[in-house]
Amino acid sequence: MDVLIVDFERLTWRSALRNAFPNAETVERKAITMPIRNMKQFRDQIAHYKPIFNRDLNSDYKTLLEIQGWMSMESRRRVEELSRVPEVLAGRNDGNFLEF
Repeated sequence: MDVLIVDFERLTWRSALRNAFPNAETVERKAITMPIRNMKQFRDQIAHYKPIFNRDLNSDYKTLLEIQGWMSMESRRRVEELSRVPEVLAGRNDGNFLEF
């Protein structure tokens, strides 16, 4: 039974994740799932008008860029060029400033 699970992981998930995230350092589901799950939770909070002021928005932004880079470094660079997030976060008066 364990051999079947290992083969499923290797043959199905790793190839699918490698195609979806060609620039990721690892294609292990656990390593990729946690940041994506965190960003999904962040998106859900925003979509449902829940407060996000208690989140580490600097970390969230870095995670978003990381995930974007897994998919396309060119796209990540474009997001970094156009994003106003660092500017907005730098203007916060709660002491949470970007440290890039």
